[in-house]
Amino acid sequence: MRRQGGKLLPCAVLALCLAALGTGYAYWDGTLRVAGKLATGQLDCAFASEGTYRAELVRDGGEVLAEIPMEARAGEDEKSIALVFPEGMPDDFLGGESYLRISCPIEEKGLKAKEQAADFTVPGEEILLTPEQVYLALPDVAYDWDEPDAYFLEPQRLKAFRSVERLEDALYCCLYLRAEREKPEALMPEFIQVDEESLMSMPLAEQLFPNSGVWVDYSFTSELRIDQQTAVSGKRISVFGALTSYAYWTDRLHVKGSAAFRFPVAVQLLEAGELPADGAVIDDRAFATGSNARKNGKTEDNRKTAVRTGAL
Repeated sequence: MRRQGGKLLPCAVLALCLAALGTGYAYWDGTLRVAGKLATGQLDCAFASEGTYRAELVRDGGEVLAEIPMEARAGEDEKSIALVFPEGMPDDFLGGESYLRISCPIEEKGLKAKEQAADFTVPGEEILLTPEQVYLALPDVAYDWDEPDAYFLEPQRLKAFRSVERLEDALYCCLYLRAEREKPEALMPEFIQVDEESLMSMPLAEQLFPNSGVWVDYSFTSELRIDQQTAVSGKRISVFGALTSYAYWTDRLHVKGSAAFRFPVAVQLLEAGELPADGAVIDDRAFATGSNARKNGKTEDNRKTAVRTGAL
């Protein structure tokens, strides 16, 4: 009996070891490896080559006060555009009583864009109107004012708000601009006095203006930001949780603009140290042909003036 017990114990230990080895081997052999490649879509918006680009003066509630003539010119690529306002801006825009709404048609070339209204409850983003050129405008003639009063060289500050709206089955990105209602540090001069010699030394402007006074050409730049459309549930589009933020896109379109603003300042001519009783001096260069006037603007033959009766 002792001999049998001595043989069974080593056999039992050996069986247990073989069982353990067999279990481990089966576990290693059951490992599976999966390889895959995951890619997300891309939000790709561009300015539309067709459609109506509009600029409107609107009240707080959205009432359209006036449509402002605007020309849209293609930029260096489909994601940039230049806006020109050939007739300038209304005189009261800088008073901050209304918004300038610029509507640009957008094409969706990738994922769908998210539609969202402008939020006027937030402070808004600041945009600067940078002065580029100052003009002295008289009836039938305008001059490049190279040494203007410092008041007209100060940038104007605007607040910007954005929206993405679908109008008439077309997607529009809208930029709302409003002048800040702040008290200027310097006061606008009531009139500008210029002597005849200084006036004749000024180059003729390349354009005429509908009203006399001081006109300033401003430029501005801004971005139209477009978010990717969210899922029906309101959650961001996601794949496998960890890629939630990566799968959500924001596209940016770049806008450059230029417009002239009028300041109702009287322009008075000084002659021999005195102001004329009631009249505006008109440079006869303005009555020459456009090309000759610019080429010969400072010759002695064109240094004559004529007087027209009437207030500025």
